[in-house]
Amino acid sequence: MNTNKETMQKKYKIFSVIYDNIFDVLENIVFMETDKNPRIALSKRIQGEGEGLFILDVCSGTGKGSIALAETNNTIIGIDISPHMLTLANKKILKRGIKHISFMPMDVRKMDFPSNTFDIEMVSFGLHEMEYELMMVVLKEMHRTLKKGGKLFILDYGKEDRFFLKQVFSIYLYLSYPEHVQRFLEYDWNKILTDIGFRLDEIQACTISQIICATKL
Repeated sequence: MNTNKETMQKKYKIFSVIYDNIFDVLENIVFMETDKNPRIALSKRIQGEGEGLFILDVCSGTGKGSIALAETNNTIIGIDISPHMLTLANKKILKRGIKHISFMPMDVRKMDFPSNTFDIEMVSFGLHEMEYELMMVVLKEMHRTLKKGGKLFILDYGKEDRFFLKQVFSIYLYLSYPEHVQRFLEYDWNKILTDIGFRLDEIQACTISQIICATKL
């Protein structure tokens, strides 16, 4: 486990230099359809849950998901294993003068939060990076720290039905990721979440991605 942590930190130390510049361009191209843009869709879903909530953004990276919720009246904490990514996230909120969002380094396998703390927990494009066993550890920690009746939102890669995008996406996965990321698209989310103690509410299809919505029982 420690080796994996060190490997991920080294990986994102390198990525942090170019991460936002590259992925901002890619997302603007791939997610140009507003009604299929997963980040916009996730923000709308969370905003629809109300305000005055305590939200945890797991694997927050440079803070894209958290900052997308900056206009809501919610308290948001973002955690990530990479201090370099979090440095960028903190620079963003400092520049924008955002007071209700904070970021901190934390190992998501064992969070430094009491059980039943958060109203909402979200993770965006983070779970596919993990082997299945590690992903399950993280989801169980998210279940532990989420309040009963609290909402879980997973935004990550999903199957694409449109032919051209499907072919391009398949090639991208094959060239860019290890085999377990391709298996990620085949996971039975109903079984995974039910076994942990969630109820799967809905899976919303977006461009090359999906938003998995669940409730802690």
